Amino acid sequence: MAEGSNKVLEDALRLERMGIFLLPIDPVEKRPFRNLLPRDEKGYPRWKPLRETPATAEQIENWFWRYEDFNIAIITGQPSRLAVLDIDGPTPPDLPELPDTVVEKTPREEGGYHYYFRVDEYQPSDKYKWNEDGVDYQCEIKAELVYVICSPSSYGGRTYEWLPGKSLLEREPAPLPPELIAYLESKDARATRRESMIRRERTAGTTEAAVRMEDLQWYEKLKYDEDVAIQILQHCGADVEVIGETFLCPLPGHDERSPSASLYPNRSGEIIFHDWHARDKHEWYSLANVYALWSSEKQGLYFTSDNVMCHERWWARALYESGFIDRPLPTLALKQELLPVGDEDVPDCAQIVYEAVCYITQLEELLYGKLRGESDNMIEFPSRFAITWRSLNKPTCMSPNTYTGGIKWLKEQGYLEVREMDDMFVMASSRDAARRSRTFVTLTKPR
Repeated sequence: MAEGSNKVLEDALRLERMGIFLLPIDPVEKRPFRNLLPRDEKGYPRWKPLRETPATAEQIENWFWRYEDFNIAIITGQPSRLAVLDIDGPTPPDLPELPDTVVEKTPREEGGYHYYFRVDEYQPSDKYKWNEDGVDYQCEIKAELVYVICSPSSYGGRTYEWLPGKSLLEREPAPLPPELIAYLESKDARATRRESMIRRERTAGTTEAAVRMEDLQWYEKLKYDEDVAIQILQHCGADVEVIGETFLCPLPGHDERSPSASLYPNRSGEIIFHDWHARDKHEWYSLANVYALWSSEKQGLYFTSDNVMCHERWWARALYESGFIDRPLPTLALKQELLPVGDEDVPDCAQIVYEAVCYITQLEELLYGKLRGESDNMIEFPSRFAITWRSLNKPTCMSPNTYTGGIKWLKEQGYLEVREMDDMFVMASSRDAARRSRTFVTLTKPR
């Protein structure tokens, strides 16, 4: 075993004795070393088990017997009770004064420091970027669901080094100062970002199944499950196996030959999609938005979680079609077989629209127990939404002509009732005017 490897092994065993959760890291790339990760029932390498149960001294020694050349990382957050301020590049001049704590220098030639802090509660991970006086600053809080490469690992021929007297092997980190988080949030350039709909709280001994069932809208909490995120992206054709690992972007029109996307937990712990190239001027996407783009094959379709209808329907569809809702879709008594009129066959546009309406109706009935409209069988189905909702087993999106023709035929034959906006919103206020593009349809029995 090489001398450098002896040092890595020695420090790794000392960290293990301190109760630190460790992770083997690829010697070339800053990602988990797949050859040394535990494998799930499908044979995929996962680092999640090492977050739940720390690697033992015997396991760590086995890693070094199998592969001498690799790095080590500390799994941050609740496993190791650690959070790390990672500063890439210049240190912000107005950064709050930090308490005396554990610090290491990273291999970056210009700047680059890790400040270690003790955390006793759930601490979300997040990245913060801003520009001030022409200088770009980038800071990151590494805590829940992520890891930080540590000394004596190396990258690009340079090593991570503890500052004199500030090694984690020698001293306890200071508590994470709340004023640091407040400062970073005040500087963050993503002003439109907000907390997710449900904050995931972690408590010792609480199973994942129990957490999901705490709320009636249990499927919302699946947004925080990394295995759900991975399986949805795999369903979209992405070759991804671990959170934080880069992979080829599955978004339509993104044809890069090198990995350019990754999954990452945001401030509240929700797993989100990161497009490193920001091809459509958007860098961060919800999983529902990724699934909408992939399924509809439509570039430029971007919506935030504030667009509740789009977000919830696409999220429900992603869960169902990726295999996370294992109950069969309910059979609606109102769903009818479309019958031809005279000698004319049922037009394709009517079949496409009807299948889409019924599918959305079934998803809402399954996930909410009832529909959310003003009546038991009324749903919102505006054209702007419909043309991106590809009907089942159809290779292309619904076109505007398909939507218009399908709605017209179904209405004439009595399969749908279409509510006019003036009937639903009598007052001609500015808010009502903005809603005139919305369309509500009601499933009916044909005449």
